[in-house]
Amino acid sequence: MPNNSLVAFLSGYVVSKMSKLRKPSLMAPSPEVYVRSALSRLGVETRTNGYWTHTVMQTFINWMPLGLSQRLLLSQIGAIRAKALKRKAKEQ
Repeated sequence: MPNNSLVAFLSGYVVSKMSKLRKPSLMAPSPEVYVRSALSRLGVETRTNGYWTHTVMQTFINWMPLGLSQRLLLSQIGAIRAKALKRKAKEQ
């Protein structure tokens, strides 16, 4: 029995205090732009990334060999962690 749910995968960034992104860009829309885009997918798709550039990015990641995509994502996460630790050390 279908439950008419929409699953949104946030595979990219959105401008917010949590992401520490201040200016919207092609890869990181404002929350308003992201929500407008995600809501426009209601009734059209059952799974969505919510924003078209996030879908493009996810498509490229899916085409990559698993090991390469894992290294890419791990390096991005590592860079974000290093930046957060640097910021924390600066605040102390």
